[in-house]
Amino acid sequence: MPLNQRRCTNIPKIEIKKKVIIVGTNAVGKTSLLNSFINRKFDFDYKATLGVNILAKQYPLNDETTLTFSFWDLGGQKLFRNIYPRFFAMSNAAMIVFDVTRMDSFDDIMNWHTTIINYLNANIPILLVGNKIDLIKERVVPSSNGLKLANEQKFIYTETSAKTGENVDNLFKKLAETLAKPILDSYKTV
Repeated sequence: MPLNQRRCTNIPKIEIKKKVIIVGTNAVGKTSLLNSFINRKFDFDYKATLGVNILAKQYPLNDETTLTFSFWDLGGQKLFRNIYPRFFAMSNAAMIVFDVTRMDSFDDIMNWHTTIINYLNANIPILLVGNKIDLIKERVVPSSNGLKLANEQKFIYTETSAKTGENVDNLFKKLAETLAKPILDSYKTV
């Protein structure tokens, strides 16, 4: 019987803790995405992340399993990139966020990917997130560009709007399922 259907009281609760780094060019909406997911709000005043902003969120996967995210939201300005190695350590997943209204942020994705690979030396799930899809008239990066790059690099691709909340829950659900699957699968074989 699948883990999410068991109702026995003697089954221990499973608590999973995972660290996720969130990177991308400055002003693409990394912090806004986190605020939309964690606090269910959007702040219209832009405040640059200086260095790193660390947030946590408990995410129930089912009655028996909770995943606790530790999000490390890294400032996108180039002057902070020399301090990244210590922030990347022990990360279980990464999100690379770009702004669909700024081609420069899309063009910077592979630089972020290279940084992740260089600092982690690990094969972790990477989610590519096209943010600000609510700005339809200003959009310059077509969905097809994001999908093509995601397929080539084996990223998980999602488009969101931190402002309206569109696809934000789906993004973090994909992240939670991706991180929890190996652990939950191991319980199924017991």
